[in-house]
Amino acid sequence: MGASNPDDFWPVVDLRHITSVDKLALLSNDVESRRPLTGPQQKRFSSWIGRRFNRPTHSDQLEQHVLGNPGTKVSKLAERFASSDNPESLPLEVRLVGAAREWLIGGTERHAEINVVLNAESTQEAGLHDLTNFQIDQTEVVKSAGKLAEVLANTLATDSGDVLTVKPITLDGINAGEYLALEQWLWADVVDPLAV
Repeated sequence: MGASNPDDFWPVVDLRHITSVDKLALLSNDVESRRPLTGPQQKRFSSWIGRRFNRPTHSDQLEQHVLGNPGTKVSKLAERFASSDNPESLPLEVRLVGAAREWLIGGTERHAEINVVLNAESTQEAGLHDLTNFQIDQTEVVKSAGKLAEVLANTLATDSGDVLTVKPITLDGINAGEYLALEQWLWADVVDPLAV
């Protein structure tokens, strides 16, 4: 299938040859920069690249200064949940991490909003479900979000001005526009074990 009009533009990315480029080189006046993708297309492409190369799709500023240490902490809490035989005996923040089906980031560079996507099945597995009324135990979920927010805030640099909030959500509790405005929180591989 080809372009019917010679003026049509069909961007293609060839990932057969991959190389590193110094970001400062891209700022040179000798480098011509083209941006053929729309905002939503850029976001979708960056998410695909992030998943392809197992790295975060958000900015380096947000990853390094706001989400890096909390991401490491969430990974440790997830390991703790996975190794437990009795999830209901675990602290609330660990149970919320265990109930997460997806992690979505919203907010700004300095005030990140971590949206923890839950569902009925995941809250049952984590002991955050009201079995009497057959629904998510909202009181326990809100308390667990507060506890997780405290734990993650303690991983931020003191006096950095960075803020994290934790918001538990369900996919049927937000509309499609809100969902698409959020970006997936993916963890990069930790290359240097001493950096943790």
